[in-house]
Amino acid sequence: MKGDQLRFWLLLSTGLTFFIAIVLCIRTTVEPDIWWQIRTGEYILQNLEVPYNDVFSYTYSEVRWINVKWLSEVLMSLVANSIGAESLFLLQMFVLIGILITFFQIPSIKINQNLNLKIQQTPAFFFSILLFLIAFSFRINARPEMFSHLFTAIYCLLFWYYLHNRRSYVLLLLIPGSILWANIHEAYGVGIVFWIIVAVGRAIELYFKNDPQKTWKNWLYLSAIIVCCFLCSAISPNGTAMWLKPINIIDQLGENQFTTELIPFTET
Repeated sequence: MKGDQLRFWLLLSTGLTFFIAIVLCIRTTVEPDIWWQIRTGEYILQNLEVPYNDVFSYTYSEVRWINVKWLSEVLMSLVANSIGAESLFLLQMFVLIGILITFFQIPSIKINQNLNLKIQQTPAFFFSILLFLIAFSFRINARPEMFSHLFTAIYCLLFWYYLHNRRSYVLLLLIPGSILWANIHEAYGVGIVFWIIVAVGRAIELYFKNDPQKTWKNWLYLSAIIVCCFLCSAISPNGTAMWLKPINIIDQLGENQFTTELIPFTET
């Protein structure tokens, strides 16, 4: 494939990929609790505080509430009040574009030295992205979880740089990332799982590495960053309660079906 043909292929494939992503984001807001989230964001903006109990619930009004996704609710409220709730898909669109840009930032791997062909320039790469969009489309719904999808992609990129290029400094970005993620959606526990997998995998690699000195300095640096990220997740209106929240979220989906306020009036 000649240079001009390659550039045309890349331009066409990239444009088509982003076009499909944008089209998938254009849909009607149907999730009932999105309106609850928008109203909570309005409450936070009006009172300049994160509520510690659900002020809109008539069954759990006095129960302690650990609102993890308060920052998502503020962003959703700003969009809804500025250009209408039906425009929340724009927020989802920007997030999904951010995810795709992150994928395109995967360090270049040359698979053809003669053509200087990189993995991002192959049909297989774009086909994989297309399959991802198709499989992922049912979760493209402008909910706060979209930010966890973005952070998951960013974490994958950062760990890729660390593991393949030994760029230890990129791990420092995990610290502000963990703080932001812990204030934007409950699934920040996914980041903790990533830390554990990378730390254990790196330790196993060093253990079996043919190196008499068994240099663990880099691993200790990684471990220190991980501990710091975990501790910094408490930089939130909910404080140290955030350390155990990822464990409690396991039961959340089961409990949500009993949320009285979300039961349609036709079923009451």
